[in-house]
Amino acid sequence: MKTQKKLVDSMTFQTKGIYDLFIDSCKKNGNNTAIFINKNTYTYNQFLGIISGIKKQVSQLPTHKKSIGILTDEHINTYASMWTCIGTGRPFVPISNKQPTERIKAIIDNAEIDILLYAEESELIRKLKLKSNNKVVFICTKNIVSDLHDLSSVRVNTNQILYLMYTSGTTGKPKGVPITHNNLLSLIENHQKSEYKIIEEDRVIQMFELTFDFSILPTIFSLLVGASIFVVPKNNTTFIEVYKILVTHKITIAYLVPSVINHLKPYFNQIHLPDVRWSFFCGEALYKEVILNWLKCTPNGKAINAYGPTEATVYMTHYIVNEESCEAYNGIISIGKPLNNMGIVILDKNLIEVPRGKKGELCIFGPQISNQYWKDESLSNIAYININHQGHNVTAYRTGDLCYINNNNNYMFAGRIDEQVKVNGYRVELNEIEYFAKQYCSDKLVAAFVKKNSIGMNFISLVIENYQDKNNGLLLFLKEKLSHYQMPEIIYTIEQLPTNSNGKIDRQKLALSSQLIKLY
Repeated sequence: MKTQKKLVDSMTFQTKGIYDLFIDSCKKNGNNTAIFINKNTYTYNQFLGIISGIKKQVSQLPTHKKSIGILTDEHINTYASMWTCIGTGRPFVPISNKQPTERIKAIIDNAEIDILLYAEESELIRKLKLKSNNKVVFICTKNIVSDLHDLSSVRVNTNQILYLMYTSGTTGKPKGVPITHNNLLSLIENHQKSEYKIIEEDRVIQMFELTFDFSILPTIFSLLVGASIFVVPKNNTTFIEVYKILVTHKITIAYLVPSVINHLKPYFNQIHLPDVRWSFFCGEALYKEVILNWLKCTPNGKAINAYGPTEATVYMTHYIVNEESCEAYNGIISIGKPLNNMGIVILDKNLIEVPRGKKGELCIFGPQISNQYWKDESLSNIAYININHQGHNVTAYRTGDLCYINNNNNYMFAGRIDEQVKVNGYRVELNEIEYFAKQYCSDKLVAAFVKKNSIGMNFISLVIENYQDKNNGLLLFLKEKLSHYQMPEIIYTIEQLPTNSNGKIDRQKLALSSQLIKLY
């Protein structure tokens, strides 16, 4: 394993913009691999040439300098389009091409997009053009010829929006989260000061949809320091493709969601990844038993459990996992402590800070936090609150996550507040039901959720992936561990729990699935 080098000091991040840092990296690493995608390798020089060609086309348009939409085709030009936007000082809006046309149109309208970049012609593009009423300029980047290297950049105010990420809203309307240059620069500085920082020699896996903010780490951070990105092909067996990339390209930094290694668990005794120096997890609860066994598969590596909603710019707490330091609640690894300059407070339902050890809502603040939702004042007023913390007035974001602080000052994740459901008047944590089910079922993937019966009453359902129980052992075990009001009314199995494009369990699909098989 190579010794880590300090490639950039903290002052670099304070005095240079993101695109300037990228250009510096291109100048230094021109002939090195920048991105491997679709079985093709692109050097930094080749990648910069593609970016320059798209920049030239965009710069010639008489647009109103609004946001630029990027349809997330699995193509090198999609990645180049992100850097084109950064280099021209325009906010970019990643839009999944797997979404319905009407939802994409709603995002285009809400984000005030006047240019849409896409890499492949499709029926979706034809439909969007018909719905745009000539208010959007459509540019197929696949047809753009690489240009001479354009090393220019536009100076931007650090409070200017860098990207606008849309997440699911409870009303069915997409919810826009604007992240500024300053938000991301704060995270870059924290990440690159840490012991798990990316270095020039790193080979980094990129398995995420570009609409998932965790993708920012491999796609932007890696290229700032001269590392190489290896993109996982998107198909129905993502976790197998992830493993192939890890092995074939001797990945050194693995940015993953926990569901991926949960699916790889049956193969742990065959997996040997000596090149991985950091496994970095975010986006879902990370279970203790699974991560400790994964670390045996990466004998020269360490693991990080990171936490942060999109509103916190990817992640804002971290916890290094090893056999000696592996604190957990209900089997879920601690989310650790906040990054430098980031703050956390745990509040009760009256927004009063709770004492150590008591559960409450995790509220976060600091320079990485987006300060509002895009064009949604009413939702912003609910999610962002003004509080006095240790004598300072701060604006905090309400995460909706249930947490507490343990005796080592580490924050412990205890589930979602909205997963603290009421059943027959009792408050139930679904996370606790899943914890005991995993204990009995040898840590198979499980998911608990609530449905309503014919008279509108809540009842608990539990699903276990690929499971058989002929002796009712699970039912008897849960009765010993859970209170009567916590017991699932129906227990199902399913061949494979549905996941979304980023490998996370899709509970909405699960609740509606026709593939559930009732066990009891």
